[in-house]
Amino acid sequence: MAEPTGLFRHGGPLNRSVIEVFTSLGLDAGAPVLRAFFDAERPALNAIFRRREQWPGLFREFSLFPEEECDRAAARYLDWRADILYWKALTRIYMSELEQRVVVTGLDYFREAAGGSFRFMLLPFHIRQFPLLTPALKSLSLRYATIVSVNNPDDVVRNPPREQPGILLDSKDPFVLLRARQALGQDRAVIVYPDLPRGGNPAKIPLRFLGRQLTAHSSWHLFCLSEQLPAVPCFATAGPGNTVQLTIGKALPAPRDENEATDMVRRLYAYYEEPVRGTLIQWEGWAEASWTGKTSSTWEHSSS
Repeated sequence: MAEPTGLFRHGGPLNRSVIEVFTSLGLDAGAPVLRAFFDAERPALNAIFRRREQWPGLFREFSLFPEEECDRAAARYLDWRADILYWKALTRIYMSELEQRVVVTGLDYFREAAGGSFRFMLLPFHIRQFPLLTPALKSLSLRYATIVSVNNPDDVVRNPPREQPGILLDSKDPFVLLRARQALGQDRAVIVYPDLPRGGNPAKIPLRFLGRQLTAHSSWHLFCLSEQLPAVPCFATAGPGNTVQLTIGKALPAPRDENEATDMVRRLYAYYEEPVRGTLIQWEGWAEASWTGKTSSTWEHSSS
């Protein structure tokens, strides 16, 4: 398998899109502030690359690509996983510059879901350049609470000021749903990444995705039911001309009962079939999803 290029070997950005963004912003990829960021993130990088010999086998096991393409595809997947650290660095260190470059598709869907308040749930997937979602949402003046698995307890601010746009809620916190309700009461939207469930005892919902049977692990749909929240799919990518492209989908209405809540999950995955199929190599969820019959059929995917 080819050794991934870029930061792990040379200390520079991994692909042309990242280099172009740094250049267009007048930034130095070797700046001390960035070096400090990557020194802190190096354990995560090392963990990714320690598994580099495993990825071709996983690609073959999941029949992601034809046999002869698996080595090259796995190397591209490793490059993408490392690239994500650059996008995280950009969003944390150069937020204000990126906010000025956001282009929104589906803004009317966002306005319709908001309806004068932020009582709704946003459901992005871990695809493409997903860290860019933060500056994209800030450009909309959205106030939100993101439920994630938090490694650094200092990242969680208890009783945050109302003017703080974005806050984190730890998915491992036994009171996370109570805190999410409090966030809604502060006129914050709640954000959940449903493709990588973390912790708890979520419901198991069978559905069809990319031509395969998948069991989705979900609790968010029941939260939407109890709080009567519409759910909005969205994702961020690096767009043409060094822009941040935010794509917002049509809101899924608040469910009236458990059957409608379960249907929300299937409709959400149906929405993401097209963007994931077009960039399967840049979706973090495929390896952690609960597939059934994963070696008995071919995938529906784009080879790009």
